[in-house]
Amino acid sequence: METAMEDDKSDETSPEDADSVKENETFYQKKLFVGNISYRVTKRQLANFLSKFGKVVDCTIVQDHIKRWPKGYGFVTFSKVEEAEKARNTPPDQLELDGRQLRLLPANKTRVSKMRKDAQVAAERRALARELDGDEESSDMEADVTPATPPPSPRRSVDHIDDLPDDALLLVLAWLDIKSRIRIERVCQRWRRLALRLWRSQDKLSFSGVFSVRDGRMLTVNILRALLVRCGESLRSLDLASASHALDYKAAEAISMLCPNLEYLDASGVHLTNVSVQQLAQKCPKLKVGSNIE
Repeated sequence: METAMEDDKSDETSPEDADSVKENETFYQKKLFVGNISYRVTKRQLANFLSKFGKVVDCTIVQDHIKRWPKGYGFVTFSKVEEAEKARNTPPDQLELDGRQLRLLPANKTRVSKMRKDAQVAAERRALARELDGDEESSDMEADVTPATPPPSPRRSVDHIDDLPDDALLLVLAWLDIKSRIRIERVCQRWRRLALRLWRSQDKLSFSGVFSVRDGRMLTVNILRALLVRCGESLRSLDLASASHALDYKAAEAISMLCPNLEYLDASGVHLTNVSVQQLAQKCPKLKVGSNIE
């Protein structure tokens, strides 16, 4: 009986926990997502504009993690729930700032979590690029020399590379080496989308001339796994012997999990175990002994 009573008590929400939950809900009710922000608008200008609805205690414009360009959306937090509701219920024609009508939406947990996840993905892309470049400070240096906002005029000359249609731009980007293809993912969303399309159509992967022991830049399991995440589904031929690497059985695990259609594998110099070889045989049923893909 005593044990049962103790279990019942443990299931009860303490007053402190209830207050914490209520406080968290109130916080999100006071916070709004702000979309369609002009690239010329600063954080201070946005806060001043929205202050007509109430006291703004926090205002943020989300920026690109590499170029430091504003992404056109952000978050604003008012001091009271009523102020946030007043702003959200305002007619669209009264929300025009710098020629654009702001979109105000509730900043729910899902939307905030998505922003954090996007930031984490961007950080992982930067980490991979730094590891490929062998220069941990390259991203910071690029950020320092890049203007905080895009050029004021959206018009471009007709011979600008971004004026090319996707299919034509893909033909150009296809000539890039592995490292450059990783770098262009950081240029903009369009280039990242096109780079991923290139990876998904990749059927052969070789590392000749990409990694060098002399330069201290070797192919690691982390780099290999990150590349296979991009192209493993379509990959039919993988040549690891052409790279200066420090790979072990974990490389075989990554290959077996990410390359189900692999037909040819040159793993010369990779330290494999019996278990890792069995994994390759089971997870890559199309592997052919003693054959190459021309």
